[in-house]
Amino acid sequence: MNDDNVFEDVEQLFYEAMEQIEKIESGKKFYVRDLFRGYQWNQTDMGARLMLGKLFSNEKRNKYLKSGVIVPIEQDKEGKKKQQQYLKV
Repeated sequence: MNDDNVFEDVEQLFYEAMEQIEKIESGKKFYVRDLFRGYQWNQTDMGARLMLGKLFSNEKRNKYLKSGVIVPIEQDKEGKKKQQQYLKV
């Protein structure tokens, strides 16, 4: 898979994540991985997942972060995992 395909995949995943945020109830905590079905997340390349996490946490790209609809609350530091948790306000 070349870099262009990875970037396209990440962009597609980002837009899917944005759609899923609408379905989350206010007051719920979530990780980016929670916005996808298990098989879809598990079949996504690790590099693409990392890129998606960085893109998702970018306030300039993520309208929900920028507007305060979701807020970062804590980072999971268990083992090697360093995943940002979010709260839908």
